[in-house]
Amino acid sequence: MGVAEWHLDMTAKIPGLDQAKFSAIANGAKAGCPISRLLKANVTLEAKLEG
Repeated sequence: MGVAEWHLDMTAKIPGLDQAKFSAIANGAKAGCPISRLLKANVTLEAKLEG
């Protein structure tokens, strides 16, 4: 069985948050995801903040 690979596209509109902070939060969530760690999945993420 090979390694699972997932790509997530996320777009959010959060007043008062800049792109740098949003990216840090999104990447932290990706890194700490218990499901992807359990399945040893390779996850890529594109996180965009709308203005």
